[in-house]
Amino acid sequence: MEFEIYKRLELQEIVQNTEKLDLVLAIEQNPYISIVQIFNSKKYPGLFLIATIDICIPTNGVYKGLDIRDKEEIVFYLPTNYPLSAPSVIPARDDFPTNLIPHLNTSVSGTEIKELNLCLYRGDVNEWFFQCGVYAFCDRVVGWFSDLVNGELIHNDGFENVRITDPRDILCMDYKAMTNYIKSSKDNQGFEIFNIKRVGLYWELTTQKFDYAQRTDKNIPCVFAFDRIMPETDYIVNQFNTFSDVEIFNSAAQVKKGIRRYRAQSLRYIQNAKKLPKEIKVVIAIKRPMQVLGTFDKFDYIAFSLDFDFESNPAEFGDSTVYNYATIGLVNKELAEKISGTEFEKPDISMIGVGAIGSKVSMHLAKMGYVNQKIYDNDCLLPHNLIRHEEKSPFMIGTSKALVAQENIKGLFREDTKSSMEKVDILADDVDLDNEIIIDATASERCLNYLSSKEKITGCVVRTEIFTGGIVGATFVEGSNRNPDIYDLRVTLWHKAIESQGVRDWLLSNEQEANIELYIGIGCSSDTFVLDDATISNHASIVPHIVNKYVGCNEGTIVLNYFDKNSLIENHIQLFEIESFEIFELKDWCIHIKKDVWDNVKIYLNDSIENMGIWLGTINLYLKRIVITDTHIPNDNRRTSGEVIAGTQGVDELINEYEEMTNGLIGYVGEWHTHTGDSASPSSKDLVAFSQVELGRITLMTILGKKEVKNFILDKR
Repeated sequence: MEFEIYKRLELQEIVQNTEKLDLVLAIEQNPYISIVQIFNSKKYPGLFLIATIDICIPTNGVYKGLDIRDKEEIVFYLPTNYPLSAPSVIPARDDFPTNLIPHLNTSVSGTEIKELNLCLYRGDVNEWFFQCGVYAFCDRVVGWFSDLVNGELIHNDGFENVRITDPRDILCMDYKAMTNYIKSSKDNQGFEIFNIKRVGLYWELTTQKFDYAQRTDKNIPCVFAFDRIMPETDYIVNQFNTFSDVEIFNSAAQVKKGIRRYRAQSLRYIQNAKKLPKEIKVVIAIKRPMQVLGTFDKFDYIAFSLDFDFESNPAEFGDSTVYNYATIGLVNKELAEKISGTEFEKPDISMIGVGAIGSKVSMHLAKMGYVNQKIYDNDCLLPHNLIRHEEKSPFMIGTSKALVAQENIKGLFREDTKSSMEKVDILADDVDLDNEIIIDATASERCLNYLSSKEKITGCVVRTEIFTGGIVGATFVEGSNRNPDIYDLRVTLWHKAIESQGVRDWLLSNEQEANIELYIGIGCSSDTFVLDDATISNHASIVPHIVNKYVGCNEGTIVLNYFDKNSLIENHIQLFEIESFEIFELKDWCIHIKKDVWDNVKIYLNDSIENMGIWLGTINLYLKRIVITDTHIPNDNRRTSGEVIAGTQGVDELINEYEEMTNGLIGYVGEWHTHTGDSASPSSKDLVAFSQVELGRITLMTILGKKEVKNFILDKR
């Protein structure tokens, strides 16, 4: 009982029997730790176990010559709620070299004990202890000292930052911005008077220089001091009580200069001495020998409020009281990517529609590092939108949804984003969608057709929407060079109903019954359908992963997310990769044929006799596009080298089957036939056949020659 710690803890020997305590049994079975005595305290509730630990000193000596001995005395502290809380381990020796050792806590969490103790686990040590038990705990204590003497206590993941317990306040700053300021400064050692403002429950330091004429209770000065030359290697394990405690840092002299500069400048604007401030905020940047934990560079930051009598202007103020602040890094793009595991180069995004699903997709992407978004939405936020919108504050009601989404991103990432708001109707205005990724979350058929018709769009369009009362979420990603584009993908999905029961059920469902509409906004046009926020969030959460994985692929991608809240075990995801389409331009019309379908048709050009088949797909009058997803060759075709007479066996039945399974979306759109020669010009018989078409609709006729292909649009409406 020779060390001062025992006096500070006011220990007294315990009288009751503690031999059966599990930690005591674990210590007794550990070959490196020995129990000395068991105590309680007059001052602190709980148990204190004094023990000695045998440390294997390396043959070449302790790492960096630290004063660590082969036998050290330690104190195990067991709180009153042990074993729900882990024990703390406190070095007992008065001259234990704490200032040279990382991974030390400055106090015992949840208690009034202000003693340095071992940081044994990076994470929740109480959870770890509860799961691993007392024997693993004792092994970890032995391992901590072994790592210490062998120089393995701190790894290459970063330098231990200054820990402040029981801070008076919290100060947030953008570590990246502050580090950039230091690196760009013309001085190796210096200071600046920055603006610090109150934001809710914390202070925020910015790199904006303080305006003496604009001082308010919420916008006040902060002296920011730095030294970017001399790395400081000592670990800070003691709390700062007076400014003299802070003078251990190289940049403390710059703090003094900054305070005097501020006083001299402020006196020009504050004539009444009674209005002179009695304290000033200070932030010191401390250079470390390696990257600091929780930051992205070698600077650690400490912050405090310093008592200072500006009126009397003392020459020295080492005895001035320091009130410690906890410093926390603000979110930036780099941190968001590190936390999200998305550290890769990201293009800018055009976000079209930021309603229920779009606002969530926008923010999910921003939090993955897609912070530069050009946001289009001319709708305003209404009270009922708050139930499912990313924005939850009623103070934003009446604001443009595009502005709300932009402010949400900027509020989180500040200067790290170039997001902009475009309160325009892209269908009415000439909008230049020039970003590499365009995300359409409008659920608008007009928008889908508009984006599919815009020739100047060179980026990849991603469209996401929800069907069948929220049960099906569909996301479409265009292929390379927009082939297939979102409309081709939509038609391809319709065609999947032939083989996919899930798609078939969706197309055959009564969408109007599934989505009960509510009219709760301004006028009859303000309607919405009944669907909970959790379901929408489920669908929205998948979209960023789809963007990360499939944008830029040669093929197009369709992802279907089935989520039925009434039958959770049936939920699943389907993914279809769609090859490019063969595209033919024909005056005002264009013909898009699935590549595998086209390849199968071209095979018959190798035959010495002609063949024919029917085209199955859809016709879009707005786009003037015919999309072909399949073909059928009748078994009873009559083929010769000079002509082919179309068979009829099973054709009507097949067409009816396609129309029934796709709810009329996929059906007969025309025919094709081959020529045995090079030319694809229609023969006299072909012209007669064309003239006899009486379907009362637009029909495509395709002729394939060995050296050319010709398409003919017959408009028999």
